[in-house]
Amino acid sequence: MKTKMLLVLILLFLTVGSETPGQSPQDSIQVGGTTLRLGIAQSSVLQQLREYYALQGNEKNSANSSEWRVVSKNQQQIAYARIYFKDEKLATVLKYWDVDRPDTEVGFANALFGAVSSFEREGRTYCTIQTGQGQSPGNEIKTVFIACGQKYLRMDIYLMGKREESATITEVLDSTNSKK
Repeated sequence: MKTKMLLVLILLFLTVGSETPGQSPQDSIQVGGTTLRLGIAQSSVLQQLREYYALQGNEKNSANSSEWRVVSKNQQQIAYARIYFKDEKLATVLKYWDVDRPDTEVGFANALFGAVSSFEREGRTYCTIQTGQGQSPGNEIKTVFIACGQKYLRMDIYLMGKREESATITEVLDSTNSKK
């Protein structure tokens, strides 16, 4: 049922209309009350996010590149975003739309609606769609990408064994436009 709902919402997204293919050079992404733009200094980004969130660095962080999880100050198992820096400048932001773990079809559809509505409000209606699929014994992952310039939505559907399944929605702002 989640797959059917996902396909319906994707088709609705495609019929919104189209505009000129160029996207704003000031592409941004909202993480809570913080607006993040590519190329901002690492120290500034981390300072802004620390006002509202706890930050968890990766032990492999270096001066050339670093990665941080943006998590709840009170419940650090709840991640809101993941940010990457290259040469101490913001290079990639992954914002999680399904933080509350929408374990119902309506919850998932509502998270997807919020992500797509965000793109629409930004004028991101000229987009491309790609899908991917992978399998290993007992597991399957299906992925949908809706790419609009330097931003894209990534929806992953995980099927593990006969009874476990989950789905995630991630909004990505990426300077390299490579899918993570």
